[in-house]
Amino acid sequence: MSNPVNAPDVILMEAPQHLLGVLTMPEPDAVVFTFKSALPTVPMITVWKSPNNVNSDMVPQNQLTVAFGPSTTNHSVRVEGLPQATHLIYRVSVGDPARSPMPVVEVDFVNTLNRFCLIEFMSIKFLNSGDSSGGASVSLNMAIYDGAGRSGEKLSLSGEHFGQNVSWKNGSVDNGQVVDHPFGGLVRIENAPSRLVPWVIMAHESGFDMIGTLEPATLPDGPTSGSNGDSQFATSLASLPLPARVGETNWQTFMMESGLKGVAFEITARAKTIVTDPLPPIVIPIRLPPGGFH
Repeated sequence: MSNPVNAPDVILMEAPQHLLGVLTMPEPDAVVFTFKSALPTVPMITVWKSPNNVNSDMVPQNQLTVAFGPSTTNHSVRVEGLPQATHLIYRVSVGDPARSPMPVVEVDFVNTLNRFCLIEFMSIKFLNSGDSSGGASVSLNMAIYDGAGRSGEKLSLSGEHFGQNVSWKNGSVDNGQVVDHPFGGLVRIENAPSRLVPWVIMAHESGFDMIGTLEPATLPDGPTSGSNGDSQFATSLASLPLPARVGETNWQTFMMESGLKGVAFEITARAKTIVTDPLPPIVIPIRLPPGGFH
């Protein structure tokens, strides 16, 4: 019978670090990586742009980003700022520095989605045209900004319009007048970010053109109003979050109101977003051993 007092000590060895089930959920400009690691670790995710070749495309000139997650065993890391509708290679690395200097990695392909948005300015109501006697000469200008990126850049428009601006002028507008489709047909934003900000300026013209003078190069902090000489102006903007999953939304109405300081207007508009998965999956060819399988 064994003597438990004199029994040798049993040293319990921890299981080595390993990686379990990397799942990817692509978005138009991001990918969410979900996975588990056997031991708590700070994961590192590296993403490269790739047509279809792991060995040749995981090079510095093709690298897009490196992202890290918090130290845990259940990981969910959203890697942002990726190009839309692009074949990507990713590498997920989890380490165990106390036991091994070599990380455990998994490498695979993923495709980002494509998103575009349609915006239609259905009507504008002139609450105050800037001339109490009626028949005021007014100008409007519209631009759309990236509300998700840090730079807040002005976006390119297509569809019925091309460029970064759409203007509308009228030499005789009365207070209370409603104008249908002041900017014409549909405005289309290709590769739309996750948040769009339409912006409109209205100016009562008195001998010079306000439009363009006060148009910001990047996303403004908020609506403004005021005057420049004898000309009054007002601006309005709306923030539109866009979906990231494949599908098409219904038309959604939104309002843009300038307030009642000086010239004033109220715009009724609507937006629709379409997200698609236009790229076929990358198929890695099976390389047969010399002589084939036996």
